[in-house]
Amino acid sequence: MTLVLDTSAILKWVLNEEDSEKARRILDAYLDGALELIAPSLVFPEAGNVLCRMVRRGKLSRQAARACLRMVVEYSPANEDSSDLYELSLDLALEHRQSYYDCLFLALARAQKCKLVTADEKFFRGMRRAFPEIQLLRDYVPSL
Repeated sequence: MTLVLDTSAILKWVLNEEDSEKARRILDAYLDGALELIAPSLVFPEAGNVLCRMVRRGKLSRQAARACLRMVVEYSPANEDSSDLYELSLDLALEHRQSYYDCLFLALARAQKCKLVTADEKFFRGMRRAFPEIQLLRDYVPSL
């Protein structure tokens, strides 16, 4: 089974937050070969940006942020990018008034005909009616 994991879910692998254990179970299934994970390459700059904000707000040390980023890069899903995805993401973002970046993950899930798992509740609430392939990490139940 293939899943798209967005940055909000992937960062749960390395941060101790609500639903981190659930995200780590997905990572374990991926590392065991029971699950294929994919994401657009945007995951790296997005993760770096979140970690920078956490350091600036005093929630994480610089050293911890660097370690987290190294782990995200090391365990990251296969990257899938294409010009078709960029255009589909633009269309989705404009039509549904959502972030282009968030819609890039959804566009990938649509193109690959798989589920998108996110920890971003605002994005989930805004898109779930139109796109049943999006699932909130908290509610995700693997069908392994």
